[in-house]
Amino acid sequence: MKQQYAVIVLFALVVVSSLTSLDSYRSTSRKVCEDMDRALALALEEQQSDVISRDTIRTFNRHLQIAALRGKATIAVDTRSPQFRAYAHCSEATIFWLSDQRPAALLWVLTGFWAVFVCLNEERRMKNEEFAAAIPNSAAGKPTSAAATLPVGMAAATLPVGMAAANSSFFNSRSSLPK
Repeated sequence: MKQQYAVIVLFALVVVSSLTSLDSYRSTSRKVCEDMDRALALALEEQQSDVISRDTIRTFNRHLQIAALRGKATIAVDTRSPQFRAYAHCSEATIFWLSDQRPAALLWVLTGFWAVFVCLNEERRMKNEEFAAAIPNSAAGKPTSAAATLPVGMAAATLPVGMAAANSSFFNSRSSLPK
């Protein structure tokens, strides 16, 4: 596989994983907001007062349908507006914890495996290029034997044509040098 395609696939996996996680978060956030708004409306209707007391909070928690929000959701009052306005809030961490991140996690693991595959494949390709560059070529630019086309880690059973004679003459010529 060409390197550019491998990087494009890696980038696509990162984007899909991120969008899946974000979609799950937003979906859960909408559900949590709807549940808190409904519980707050029921609690204020039941209490019939503009004062938020412990009873209001207890009633609010009792009307929450998502059990994990009980005790974690808060009620805030907007003091800047002339009318009484109460809002329900919970932390982003709570929403993230409630969201189903399993599909996104699976995609992130797949992205990690793909990144490792791309790195290892590139390293193997570079070693093969180094191996091919280290083997002597004939004047025509073609390998002198089948040993030049072997992948990294494989040794040839025989030396390329002419190598044995060249090596022996090289060692013989060194030994005949004056001392």
